[in-house]
Amino acid sequence: MKLTDWINNKLAERQWSMRELARRGNITSSTISDILSEKRTPTYEACIAIADGLDEPRAVVLDLAGLLPELPEYKLTPEVIELSELFDKLSEEDRDELLKIGRIKAGKYEKRKAKT
Repeated sequence: MKLTDWINNKLAERQWSMRELARRGNITSSTISDILSEKRTPTYEACIAIADGLDEPRAVVLDLAGLLPELPEYKLTPEVIELSELFDKLSEEDRDELLKIGRIKAGKYEKRKAKT
């Protein structure tokens, strides 16, 4: 999906104008207009403002804008993005605990996979 289509869909879902997104994202409405009309390539900063204005994960907008590097080992799925966003909200102690759980789960999965 193209970034412009995605933004337009989000605006339609919320019944927002470009001006409302601009207000919420602290960005000029002309910048949003230029991005949506493809007169301007979105910058990193504009993508962050759009994501924040829509209260959507920043990584989604950056990925749609082509501003994230390709990750060869896995795709940037909605689940990966959600996990990343949730992880960012945790305390350092909770992050460490979650990583330990993930390593245990991954180890069990690898052991089962090796048996087959």
